[in-house]
Amino acid sequence: MGGNLFGDAMTKLISLSTEGKFAIVDDDVYERLLPFNWTYVLYDDNEYARRTQRNERKSISVFMQYEIMGTKKGLILDHIDLNGLNNTRNNLRWATYSQNLHNRGVYKNNTSGYKGVSWFKRDQKWRADIAVDGKNIFLGYYADILDAVAAYDEAAIRYMGEFARPNLNLP
Repeated sequence: MGGNLFGDAMTKLISLSTEGKFAIVDDDVYERLLPFNWTYVLYDDNEYARRTQRNERKSISVFMQYEIMGTKKGLILDHIDLNGLNNTRNNLRWATYSQNLHNRGVYKNNTSGYKGVSWFKRDQKWRADIAVDGKNIFLGYYADILDAVAAYDEAAIRYMGEFARPNLNLP
């Protein structure tokens, strides 16, 4: 199935053998990927397409994005739109593990509904924090949750640049 699904590039869908799901790929890699038996996998709460590759000793998983882009030492592929089944080149970028973590949505166990914001019971205020290069940076306590959200979002843009995924649409 072909079509112009994203931007100017032509894209096609590859059926995944489980769950009735599809992966989106650029037209120029479609024929190369089609012979493999791609399956749907939920990994770390994200959806991906993968295949199994066997050698003499063991089987390994090959994720579709790496089949397309290859590998780079010390880097991983980040799906810009958070859709692990969108394996078009304009949706993939190389990232450090830390950068990849910044481009995530809200964790399931989050109680505020916003990244970087939590309720500080003792002071009855919202606390804003951000993790940068493995270190936690305290951004302040706030009576209004939206002030805490704004503090996190500003810090995310400052520290994370293109990998920031702010809570609110900031310019």
